[in-house]
Amino acid sequence: MVFYRERESDRPPLTLILPHLYLGAETDVTQDCLSSQGISYVLSVSRCCPQPAFLPQSQYFRIPIDDSLRDELLPWIPEALQFIDGARSLGCSVLVHCAAGVSRSPALTVAYVMYRLGLDLDDAYRFVKERRPSISPNFNFLGQLQSFQDLRRRHTDHVESNLS
Repeated sequence: MVFYRERESDRPPLTLILPHLYLGAETDVTQDCLSSQGISYVLSVSRCCPQPAFLPQSQYFRIPIDDSLRDELLPWIPEALQFIDGARSLGCSVLVHCAAGVSRSPALTVAYVMYRLGLDLDDAYRFVKERRPSISPNFNFLGQLQSFQDLRRRHTDHVESNLS
């Protein structure tokens, strides 16, 4: 059996999605790479990527899930959004990453774009995909993003009905 290992040159570069919000891969979590982009916060969507020794605990957040059809991203979304907003409110940049920057971290980034820009899932997905064409969240995560959209709509409908 032959396994194809992606070469460093085949990987997409670190991608700016919104001001102060980057999407990338585990290989982007180096002191040189982060400092060259002015990134000081890291959100890791991975069970096994080690926390960089050069980052203080307050500037690092881990969502310990695998890229599987059974892992739950949805319960982590509120904390992740809060972490990203906290860093951005300080004028700091955040890197959201997983192993390859293809499924887990893009799913979370799409959730953030939905939340921050008020877009629906389709538009937020297109927004992120235009900037990083290699994204391909698994069906499990896409289903959870649909649930996130439904929760947001119910919340908005509830708030609007209370205002009328």
